[in-house]
Amino acid sequence: APWIRSRPDPDEHAYAVTRDMSIGGMGLILQQPFKADEVVVAIRPTPLKSDEPLRSPQFFLGSISGNTAIGGGFWLVSVVLSETVTPDDSAEFRRLQEYALRLAPPVVNPKLVMAGRG
Repeated sequence: APWIRSRPDPDEHAYAVTRDMSIGGMGLILQQPFKADEVVVAIRPTPLKSDEPLRSPQFFLGSISGNTAIGGGFWLVSVVLSETVTPDDSAEFRRLQEYALRLAPPVVNPKLVMAGRG
């Protein structure tokens, strides 16, 4: 979501595919260029074990360093991450957290995976 005047703007949130993640930044694949100068990114860590509960989303503040058209109507948005953000109890963050909770990884049934291997 755009980060405007030290607050997230949940009305403009978007789901993106990540690319080339590192400690200092990442690429986001979006269907349009990102219009704000700063962004708050929510990442929901994948459980390490299948019986481990889902973890809460983590939020990171970053600045946009580029918007590049990559074809097919998609854009690569380059983000330089600067700090973690601790959500407060504001209405904006409550809404953003609700959206971020939808970032649940798919449930994989190991029996189906093994059956598919032949």
